[in-house]
Formats: sequence, structure tokens, C-alpha cells
Amino acid sequence: SARTAAIALQKYLDPKWTVCEFGCGPGLPSITAARMGACKVIATDLDELALKLVEAAASAQQLNSILQTSSFDLTTPIPNQQDGGHVDCTDNNLMPPQADLYILSDVFESSKVARGAAAWTKKLLDDGCQVWVFAQTDRAQREVYLDEIRQIHDSDCQWFTLEQFTTKHGLWLCEVDETTVSYG
Repeated sequence: SARTAAIALQKYLDPKWTVCEFGCGPGLPSITAARMGACKVIATDLDELALKLVEAAASAQQLNSILQTSSFDLTTPIPNQQDGGHVDCTDNNLMPPQADLYILSDVFESSKVARGAAAWTKKLLDDGCQVWVFAQTDRAQREVYLDEIRQIHDSDCQWFTLEQFTTKHGLWLCEVDETTVSYG
């Protein structure tokens, strides 16, 4: 999925965008966005080693002025905005970094993460951001995400292939069948 996300960024990235990758792991989509000229890239993960590896890769490719890392947990509840819409968060880990485009590539490790990702997707879409989600067809938790996003955002949401690029109101759900991906 990370490779497909990187290909999508090569094809469709607007260089004016700030890009945030959730659950970056080794950070292929983040590195690609930085190399393709995104104005700023933030790679997030809970794994400090993954963040250090992304930082090292960015430094080795002279991308550290564009690419930053940050810890963020997709299962973090969205802060309550009952006080007229103002969110006062002194802990930066409670809110994701600000961006124009958010990338999620095979982050659905559990149903809790899938539901949390759906809630954050809805919040980010409501805030006017774009969200691109890449998930392998054999990942059971991707259907938990899809069911949740259908309930809270749009009942017509469905998975598309890379060739069927479309964002409906800022959301693109891209399915990846690893059995057909060419790594040549």
C-alpha cells in the first residue's frame, strides 16, 4: 500500500500542499511527497524507531528542511469542542499536525485503529482537508474502517483502484491488491 500511495503522490500531488502521513512506518509516501515538491511533509507514527528511520532517510536525501516527524495516535479521541468550537490542546499529540492532505496507508492494525482512523477522517474532511486512504484487499480491518466511515460520513463510500482516482468531497479510498502489484 505504501508503494501505491507513493505512486498516487507522484501522479496527483499539488506542490502547494502540506502532507501528513499517519502511521508512516518507514515513510515511503512521506519521502515521496517531499521529493515531489510538497511544501511541507509531516510523517507520524507511535513507533519512535520508525520516526528516527524516517528522519535519517530524510537527512540522507537532504529533505529534512521539508520533512518532519511527529508522534500521533489515531486512537486518540477527538477533543470535545462543546465550548463553541475552540479546542485548547496543550499536548500536541492530541491533535494531528495541520495539513492539506492526510495519507493513511495500511494503518488498520486493529478494529480500534480502524474506528479511530474513521473518526479522524470525518473530522479532517469536516475541516476541509483531503484524506487519501490506501488499504490492501486482504486486510480485514479495512472493512471496519469502511463501515464506520459510511455510518459517520457518507453511506456511498467505496474502494477504488489507483486507476480510478477520485475524491468525493475530499476522500479517496484506494484499494490495493498486492497480488497484482508489479515491483519491477
